[in-house]
Amino acid sequence: MRFLCLDCDYITVGLPKCGSCLSDNTQQVSAIHPTRKCKCGCGSNVNFNEKKGKYSEYLMGHNKGNLGKGNGGAIINEKGYRKLRVDGKYQFEHRMVMEVFLGRKLTQDEQVHHVNGDRLDNRIENLQLFPNAKAHSKLCYDVHQNHAMNKSMIT
Repeated sequence: MRFLCLDCDYITVGLPKCGSCLSDNTQQVSAIHPTRKCKCGCGSNVNFNEKKGKYSEYLMGHNKGNLGKGNGGAIINEKGYRKLRVDGKYQFEHRMVMEVFLGRKLTQDEQVHHVNGDRLDNRIENLQLFPNAKAHSKLCYDVHQNHAMNKSMIT
């Protein structure tokens, strides 16, 4: 039996408890996966990634055409980040916002984190700078562990 977590869209096989976030908020699904819509609001169905056990957030390249017309070349990539065209190259908007705030270019190692998890919310108060991917990953791991522990204490 397969179970879809209604909190994080992870598919778990066997037990009705999410294998990703440990939530009990799951629903049994058939071998044919229920459909999910693209986050850009276009209404198209996104693909289920068997390897990752969850749905893609966006159709790859699907929303580039929708956003690239008449808006100065802004796109949303397949991972949900907005990129802006500057001098003929696409750059991540959240990194550009942080660079303007700091008054300098970011190093290649520096990571910009979206505090509320919304990759399109590029307000400076929603962005947090990390010196490298390891420090950023540690925060994300700690937050995930705390979330899972809090949920297990409630139930």
